[in-house]
Amino acid sequence: MIMVAMVVVITTIHNPDESPKVSVPAIYKNMKECQNQLDELKKSIDAKDIYDNKKNRFLKYENREFNQKGSIFWYCKLEDNTQ
Repeated sequence: MIMVAMVVVITTIHNPDESPKVSVPAIYKNMKECQNQLDELKKSIDAKDIYDNKKNRFLKYENREFNQKGSIFWYCKLEDNTQ
């Protein structure tokens, strides 16, 4: 079965020894649905598109609160469980 998950990773500069928080808030039928959700999210917040060396798309939001700085990343991950 092929599933597409939206993955959210939250990092902090305030406490670099703390591991990033990772969650999977939604599962989609295909990559297009997940990418459409990223597009809608980008319209709602001041997130930027970034790409890794394999051309995978991520949204990055800089979280700058009074005493804490960090980033929130969203991306779509394809998982093939047919093997």
